[in-house]
Order: sequence, then C-alpha cells, then structure tokens
Amino acid sequence: MNDVEEEPAARGCHDCDHHSIGTGLEGELDDLRGRPFYFESIDSDTEYYREYRQMYMDQYENCDCIMIASPTGGYQMGTSSGIQEVQVERVLRGDQSLKGNTAWIDGMPGLAYYEDEDKTRIDALLNYMQEGNEYLIFCEPYISDEGEVIEMEEEYYHTDCFFGYLNITKRKDTGVILDINKSYTYEELEGYEFFGGCQSVLDVKQEIKDALLEEYLKE
Repeated sequence: MNDVEEEPAARGCHDCDHHSIGTGLEGELDDLRGRPFYFESIDSDTEYYREYRQMYMDQYENCDCIMIASPTGGYQMGTSSGIQEVQVERVLRGDQSLKGNTAWIDGMPGLAYYEDEDKTRIDALLNYMQEGNEYLIFCEPYISDEGEVIEMEEEYYHTDCFFGYLNITKRKDTGVILDINKSYTYEELEGYEFFGGCQSVLDVKQEIKDALLEEYLKE
C-alpha cells in the first residue's frame, strides 16, 4: 500500500509489539468461541476518524492486491496478530491466478495472555472475518529487504487493522459499542465487524466503509 506522508500512529492497532505472551493457537477460529478476553483499548475518538477520513480513502490507491474472498475458518495465531485462511472468489486487482484458490491473510486480531493480571487481552479495531460472509480485502504480498516478493509454499498476504477487510455480505449496522471493563467472547461478538466506545465512532467508520465499497466494488 502506498506510503502516506505523516501518517498518524495506529490507534490501538494489534501490530504493536507489546504483546509478550502468545496463546499459541492454530486450527479453527471456532476454537476461540468460548474463550473470555478483555479489550486492551477501545476506540472512542470520533474526531480522529473525521480528520483522517481521506487518508483512509487514499491509502489503498496503490494496493497491489484487492480481492473478494470468504474465510474458511482456518486460523493461526501469533503473539500480536492472527492469520486467517480465505477462499478467493474474485481478484479485482493483482494476481488473477489466486481466483479459486486459498490464501492466508495476516492482520487479524491476536490474543495475548498476561500472567501478572491472569487475563487474556485482545487488541482489535476490526473483528475476525466471519465464515459465510464475503469480504473486500486490500492486501499486499510480503516483500524482502531487497524489494522482492518472498516466495512461500502457500499464499500469504498482509492487510491493515483499520479498513483492510470489509464485510460485503452484511454492509450496514455492523458495529458494536464495547465496555473496556467487561470481558467478551468471540461467540458474543461474531456478528459484528467494527468495535468502538461510542456510537459516533461506529457511525464514522460506517461512512468510511460505505465510501470504500462504492469506490472499489466498481472495479
């Protein structure tokens, strides 16, 4: 994705490196259904999204790969982020050979266990992709320090934690207001897409989603 000049720091984004203890989970996302966790932070800054709305609109202009895909349920978890397997339905931009095949998308929420608190925490602005739904995904291949695409046995791509994957099966009313002092489970939240601390944050995220879908589903 193209570099944005003076891009603000990610707000609560899960690719921060302060998660020191991972859960080590690998298998099906459904395995997480009953695991309780707390949110490390909750997005409540409406003005931030209003101010940087155009930045989020512009950041995918030079994206190498834009696809429509459905999650298979396959999931791998690191200490700070997760990777979901998807079935690629259409390739709007990028390598057309991906169509009909599976790929792994890095950038999903990760869970981390903190021994001093005896709590599992999640750092997430977007929920996991839900089986039975199609998503518009903006992603990039992994690039080496020399600028070459890193060849892997399976297809791996990375996305971002703000608007990098958008539910196109359920397009409206996909947000949920959270309480940072409350624990949640994946089962409770699986029907939602956006997280926020107030309705105004969810509203502006929905506005940005609507604009992105209008722009990129024309391709």
